[in-house]
Amino acid sequence: MSEIPIARKVAPRTREERKASKDKESIEKQRLQDRREKYYKYEDSGLTCVDPKSAMFQPDSQRFVSSAAEDERTRSIDKRRRDASRWEFKQDLSRQREETRRTQMEKEKDFEKKRMDMKKTTLGTKNQSGCCYDIITHKYTKGDAAIREQRKEDAAWQRATDRRQFLGKMNKSFTLQEQFGGK
Repeated sequence: MSEIPIARKVAPRTREERKASKDKESIEKQRLQDRREKYYKYEDSGLTCVDPKSAMFQPDSQRFVSSAAEDERTRSIDKRRRDASRWEFKQDLSRQREETRRTQMEKEKDFEKKRMDMKKTTLGTKNQSGCCYDIITHKYTKGDAAIREQRKEDAAWQRATDRRQFLGKMNKSFTLQEQFGGK
């Protein structure tokens, strides 16, 4: 019979080690370290801020003075400015349209309110006529609608009088009394 192999005793690995064993870059780096020549490529940790007193320091305004980088930077800044001004212009147009729409709506609302108020004055109430003229006394009632109606009637009477006088001047010899047998 064959013997059952005994498991090898292996030290447990940490999470970082397990994660590193799956990462291709870390595997490659480890292999480079473990080579026979002991070759290892040093990686810079990424210097992000240079000391202003060092010889490597260069202000941001001078960093982009090279021809291509400077051109690209100014082009992108100009594009951002144009885009911002275009959006601002569109926002102003939208704001103006909204203001005109609101004022138009307010005007329509006021007009409708005035119209309804006018209707309320001309509409009849209980046991009252809907017109602004009292049929029994032959007088206009109080109110704006009655004043308007009275003005219309006065204007019609004035036009009729003017017409009668004009026709009388044009036809001096012909009068209504002569036509119907009067003197």
